[in-house]
Amino acid sequence: MYQNREQNSINFTDLLFLFLKKIVIVLLVGFFTAGIFGGYKYYSGIKSSINILSSNVSNILDTSIKLPGESDSSYKERVLNVNHANDLVNSISVLNNQIDNNRKYVANSVLMKIDSENEAFTTTNLVVSLDKNYSNGDDLAIISTYRQYILSGVYLSSISEERDIDQAYITELINVSYEVSSITVLDNREDSGVSCIVTITVIGPTTEFTNCVMDSILESVENKHKELDSSIVSHTVTTASRQCAYIVDNTTRDRQYNFNNRFEVLQAQINNYDQSLDTVAAKLGVSKTNIYSYFALDDSDIINATISPTKSALKYSIVGFVFGVFCVLLVISLNYIFGSKFSTQGKFFTRFYWINKIGVIKPNNKKSKFFSLIDRKTGDDDFLSDEKSIKLLSNNVKNIIGDMNAVLFTGTADVSKIEELVKKLEIKASVKPSFYSDPAGLEDIAKYDGVIIVEQRNYSRCNLVLEEIKLIENSKTQIIGAIVI
Repeated sequence: MYQNREQNSINFTDLLFLFLKKIVIVLLVGFFTAGIFGGYKYYSGIKSSINILSSNVSNILDTSIKLPGESDSSYKERVLNVNHANDLVNSISVLNNQIDNNRKYVANSVLMKIDSENEAFTTTNLVVSLDKNYSNGDDLAIISTYRQYILSGVYLSSISEERDIDQAYITELINVSYEVSSITVLDNREDSGVSCIVTITVIGPTTEFTNCVMDSILESVENKHKELDSSIVSHTVTTASRQCAYIVDNTTRDRQYNFNNRFEVLQAQINNYDQSLDTVAAKLGVSKTNIYSYFALDDSDIINATISPTKSALKYSIVGFVFGVFCVLLVISLNYIFGSKFSTQGKFFTRFYWINKIGVIKPNNKKSKFFSLIDRKTGDDDFLSDEKSIKLLSNNVKNIIGDMNAVLFTGTADVSKIEELVKKLEIKASVKPSFYSDPAGLEDIAKYDGVIIVEQRNYSRCNLVLEEIKLIENSKTQIIGAIVI
């Protein structure tokens, strides 16, 4: 009967909280295995790189000398292949750098964050006017000066710092165009002059952004006008119109597409070079990995190989961490299910589900707020003070035993802790050690009206608790319930 009742069932919530209780051990083992896996891979990678250069491979790739027994024609062919391999490795390195730069641009540029279906823009038309004395080529010179100045973006430093945007990512959003025309107000030549309409357009993700940039442009143009008007050509600059709106911009969409598509183009070029390197490696009789390592290494710094041991070591460290964490969680789970001792009251009352739960004594060791919270979630602790918690348990025991004259406290817990518990509960009851410690205690157990078993976390063995319950029930004595300490 008892064998059918006692079971190794799993309380998944209790198991989860047990994992959290052991989180420090879990992490320590994870970091330890990560260090072992990563350290081993790093060491083996360094050793492999060193061995590559110290082997015959370095002799084959060294074009400064002929190999023993190598003919002149074979030597020339080997030199050509080695130089070709070097060029391929360098080309791949350049392309990889371009991919990195392109990836950085896509991640940080303002242009790539613009919604081309809802693009903000601000356009301003400036009229630059010169009188007849300066219409002899000076018009184009002054307009070109303004255009170059606006496109340089030197005045955007404050916006760049304020918005944490690289200045180049702002200037690429600015476009300047102009149209020069001779204007004759009267037939009299003295009334003729030259004017130019300068159109400035700023695009961006929001009108607030484009207006901010446009304000900075116009302010800088005003300051530049004072300089150029007094030092080069007398002229006037007038704001004719300003417009701000949202539009659908296919040009921006195409620019964004070209930048994103460039990744595939560059990667395709790398793949082509890599395939060519396979062919060259076969002609030289060495592996492609050896070629990469040889040309990427500096004789004075042998560790800086293209096939970086650090990257491989990092991957292995992650695998090692996951492996270590998995092993610890597996051990905790198996111990929770099949372990001879119970670590939480949840495990005890799940396994011995037919025993009435009288109460739980909270752990008295000092804990952080995190572990206190876990104990409360598992029922091993409560928000009450120690005194109130004991008082509550005491009253509960008194209500349960009611008019019983003789009550026995026993169990597989440390007998001194059982005696301490009864003393704290302030009740009249007998205390006897475990029947396995003192079998004589079983002789007079029938004279008691009821028995309260006291079991101890990480001390009491589940198989002994089961046998203890059998012995008490065989005596026809009532088991009132259990207290976990």
